[in-house]
Parts: sequence; structure tokens; C-alpha cells
Amino acid sequence: MGKINLNQFLKVAFGERRGMNYKLGVFWWRSYKEQKRLYFPFKYVRAYIKKKSSRVGDMWNDKENFKALMRAMGYKKYHDHMKFLKKRKIWDELVITHGKLCVPRRYFEAIGVKDEALKRALRKDQNEYLKAVKSETTPEYYVVVLAKWWSTRGEFPEGISEEEAVELVIKELEKIPDRMKKNIFWAEIVFPRGLKSIYINKKLEWWVSYNYPNMERDRGFYYFFFNRKIPETK
Repeated sequence: MGKINLNQFLKVAFGERRGMNYKLGVFWWRSYKEQKRLYFPFKYVRAYIKKKSSRVGDMWNDKENFKALMRAMGYKKYHDHMKFLKKRKIWDELVITHGKLCVPRRYFEAIGVKDEALKRALRKDQNEYLKAVKSETTPEYYVVVLAKWWSTRGEFPEGISEEEAVELVIKELEKIPDRMKKNIFWAEIVFPRGLKSIYINKKLEWWVSYNYPNMERDRGFYYFFFNRKIPETK
């Protein structure tokens, strides 16, 4: 695919007039290019899975293969198609809840996902994560959880460092009255795009929790999850 010329693209998409639509198009295009440079969890793995899935068993244009795919996943009746579509979206988008996503191996085999290609995409995601986590040292905000049902959020000054953020949150925790300190669950310092978090307990001990993307294959399933530690590099 050749290099896209911005002006040509905008003329086709938004017309010749350089009015508000044209300006919105410029903003959208620059935002899109910026988003492509940012790290997002499982970006390459998700793109590979979605590419393969889009070619197999479309509900409207490929009904026979769609029905066959449903049956292979254990959905015997056609009126179960909404349940299957919901599951398929979770598998294609890698929607990870409760720390882990389980995808049947037979689903990947049915849509043509290859194990080696999946591992290559994962390595690209992992390398991008390591670069992003080293370059992103400014936290976004912090949260103090005082009970299961109550928390408070605080903002950091612009350009604050990681060490300064930890010191600031510890000072805020020290200000909490003694009668309330027993109710502290934890404090969390949040970094952009969920790259990592720093947790501080009621004893004012703190540690870093990473979100290193990882995958395992066990028996008939693929498991996608985040490691809380990053591998040691030489």
C-alpha cells in the first residue's frame, strides 16, 4: 500500500471546501496517526485475530460458514446466534475481565489463527510495552480506597516524577485521622493507558504492579493475561 497523501484523502472524505469539516478531518487524521504510535494492550495480537475473524463466517454475507462456526463452538440452535456473537466479540477484541481471558483453541483453528503468528504478534506487543513503560514516568492521578464502597481521587501537579508522586500520596495518607486509618484498603497511583500502577498499603509500604501482556496455551484453550512483573532483561 502506497503512502497516503493527507490533502487528497481529506478532499475525498470531506470535499473540496476548507471549512469546518476539513478542519475536523485534519484533527481526526492527526489523532489517528498519534494513536497508532501509542501503546495499547495486545494491539498486534488483537489486530491479527480480527483480521482472521473478518474473513470467516460473517453473519450476513457468509451464513453457511457462520452456522458451521456456531456449531463448532457448541451453539447448536440458530436462535443462539446472539449469544455466539457476544462471545465472538469478546474473543476477537480480547476483552479481559477479572485478570484473564480464556479463548477456545478450536475457535482460533476455525478462523485460521496460527500459533506461531500469534506468538510473533505477542512479542511485538511485549516489546512495545517495555518501551512505553520506560518512557512514561509521569503518573495521571491517584485513588485512595477507604472502604469497599468508598474511594477518593486526587490529581497530581503537572510534570511530577514517580518518586515525588509516591512521597505526595504517603503524605496524604499520613493526614488521615487515626480512627479512619484502619479502614484504608490501599492507595493506587495510576499511570497513562494502564501501563502500571503503584500500590501503597496502610503501613505505607509500596510496590509497583506492571501490566505486561502475556499468553499461555494449555490443553484446549489460550489464556491472555497481564504479568504483574516484567521479565529481567540482560
